[in-house]
Amino acid sequence: MSKQSLLLALLGLLSAPFTSVTAAVTHPSPGLPMAINTWGGPFTASTDAAFHILTSSPSSPNSTTTGTKLVLDAAEAGCAACERSRCDLTVGRGGSPDERCETTLDAMIMDGGTLASGAVASLRRVRDAVSVARAVLERTSHSMLAGDLATRFAVENGFAEEVDHEGAGLSTPESREACRAWRDEESCQPNYRSNVSPDPSSSCGPYRPLDLGAVPPQLGRRQASHDTVSLITLAPNPDNDEGKVFMASATSTNGAAHKVPGRVGDGSIVGSGSYAD
Repeated sequence: MSKQSLLLALLGLLSAPFTSVTAAVTHPSPGLPMAINTWGGPFTASTDAAFHILTSSPSSPNSTTTGTKLVLDAAEAGCAACERSRCDLTVGRGGSPDERCETTLDAMIMDGGTLASGAVASLRRVRDAVSVARAVLERTSHSMLAGDLATRFAVENGFAEEVDHEGAGLSTPESREACRAWRDEESCQPNYRSNVSPDPSSSCGPYRPLDLGAVPPQLGRRQASHDTVSLITLAPNPDNDEGKVFMASATSTNGAAHKVPGRVGDGSIVGSGSYAD
């Protein structure tokens, strides 16, 4: 089961009638507030940080504004914790270098009450991806900004731009070494190129496009490693007698290792990486 499917299944348990899920429940629910994350291991830093925000605030949000801010704060804090600790080296700076050895970031955040969302994709040189995504949500009427112009937006909103001696501010000595080994010792395998020459299954390029009318199209090959932190946060809504709750979701990732520069992953796309309603 994919991480997205698992999260949707968990949310289905939360929203389904109690009688339909009793066979699947082994312990009574602790109730709200609640933070649900897709992974264990180092990714528990995300749920720990989110739950701390949820439980450090008043237990009963007294307005829609307060409740919405609470779950968004928790979702942002949870993903930011993984960005800072570089969960599994698949979130945050210094992981999953692309073909040019640069680490870029994708992130999104969504308010389940209004269905408003904000996202950044292929964000360069700014490490606070989920917080920049929240700035897109709260300070624009857009849903996504990408690339260098997303970086410019981040800087305009007070985020720090990091540039190292190679101009790739989110890389680290470890990520640069991993990229060097991929190139020099593994002949750039695996990679995401197809229908190019020289043969991408054995060469690093530089590549040129093949005439697709003259040769059979090459099928895509096995993907390199990738991962994402995806988080849902929920808080009680004491003024609503229909059982509805305050809900937000967020994701953050440094994408697929050795991706073609500029690639946007599904993690930052609403309805693909995450969704809250």
